[in-house]
Amino acid sequence: MLAVAKPLGVPLSGPAAQAVTRGYHMLALPRRTTQARVGAEWLLHALAGGGELIRLGFLAQRTGTLADFEHTDAGLNQEETTAALTAAGVI
Repeated sequence: MLAVAKPLGVPLSGPAAQAVTRGYHMLALPRRTTQARVGAEWLLHALAGGGELIRLGFLAQRTGTLADFEHTDAGLNQEETTAALTAAGVI
């Protein structure tokens, strides 16, 4: 991965740019515990050779759909919405 950054107008690339960018993002995190967690994740990612440590396997056998990720069936359908609004006296 090639990193590129231009802090304060100074062009950087490679490991220096990556260090500056990660340092900026680390300082933007709100709490020390969050900074420690993110730092540990970055360290583990670097030690693992840049590969993903966790792979999601729940969709390994088929292609995912929007409903798999967003629970689009959790709300009311058209008829249920109309019945609820009618019962509430809104329509």
